[in-house]
Amino acid sequence: MSSVLGSALGGVKGATLNALSEQAPLTAKETFKAVQKEGTKATYQGVHKALGEMAAAGMLVKDDAGYSINRVWLGNLAQEISTIQASSDSKTFFAIPAKGRMFSAFRALSLLKHLLLSGNLTLSKDELYLFGHKICMIPMYQYLLWHIELKKKPGLLYKTVRDMSVSWYSEMRRTGVTRGDLDVELQHGIDTLSIVGWGSLNIEQIDTANKTAFVTVDYSPFAVEYLNRFGKSKEPVDDFLRGCLAGGFAVMYGDPAIEAKETKCIAKGDQKCVFEVGPTKGGFKRGKATRSDMLF
Repeated sequence: MSSVLGSALGGVKGATLNALSEQAPLTAKETFKAVQKEGTKATYQGVHKALGEMAAAGMLVKDDAGYSINRVWLGNLAQEISTIQASSDSKTFFAIPAKGRMFSAFRALSLLKHLLLSGNLTLSKDELYLFGHKICMIPMYQYLLWHIELKKKPGLLYKTVRDMSVSWYSEMRRTGVTRGDLDVELQHGIDTLSIVGWGSLNIEQIDTANKTAFVTVDYSPFAVEYLNRFGKSKEPVDDFLRGCLAGGFAVMYGDPAIEAKETKCIAKGDQKCVFEVGPTKGGFKRGKATRSDMLF
């Protein structure tokens, strides 16, 4: 049986959570059988890895009998959801200091509801508008084909997407969707990327004084599609998302010199995609802001 939490988490971890929400505790082998019964394609190694990662994240607890959902984690999750629901009902959004794909999904859904109610997202039979921009849905494979062709002119794809992003986020700010403290505005900007299908994004660290940020993407549809179709890449591939982040942060920080660099990429075999954002001649390292010699 699929649960709301499992659906929000998705993949093997979502199926694992579904299994443990029906019966617990379960051993790794029993969990694997339950995931298979649900119809999710997964290997035993994949389920075992998911159990370990979820336990390390505090979502699950393990004893001699097997794995169970952590009640403390569930309680914290309930508080987070209540906060998001309250902010959605009042049409005022708060920065939720939570990490992970599931929390990103709840934040994004809350923001989506607000956009529909405020008229910033409108749908009709033949038109779809978001922040005043007419948009359409395009298969991810088409983006891959553009990526391959535009790679012949280095920097062109990143620059064009960055220019689009500046226009996009300028309109967001004008309509008042991104309002409040700068940290809140930045979080709203990240959540809109999740809404339009660019992955599960989290701002790991912000330094507004030095205009830098550290953004991770637990699941990048573009990088995953690239990996599935072409195999591992020798270099980061997500110039679309990199351009979106650069343009968005440039608007929010009020600095046209802001750029973004992808330092880790799922298409390279990394666990997640990692982006560093900062001034053209600045840099950012986890834990503290620096003025390094990193050039974007």
